[in-house]
Amino acid sequence: MPYIMVFSSRSAESKLRQNNLTPAEFLRPFGEVGNLGGYTIRTNEKNERVKLENFRVNFIDSNLLSPDPKVA
Repeated sequence: MPYIMVFSSRSAESKLRQNNLTPAEFLRPFGEVGNLGGYTIRTNEKNERVKLENFRVNFIDSNLLSPDPKVA
């Protein structure tokens, strides 16, 4: 599953925190497309056909990632 890092302003985080949400949690419902009926797209690089079934992405808040890539 692909991941999308979410960057947000402090004011946006503050507003979302009032509803007990992080910016990533706010966006997650939009990351699942569900069944597209076998919709087919073509890739840019090789012009190959790819069938999309239950496509989804996961959103991650940028503040959860370590600034040091060696720290997991």
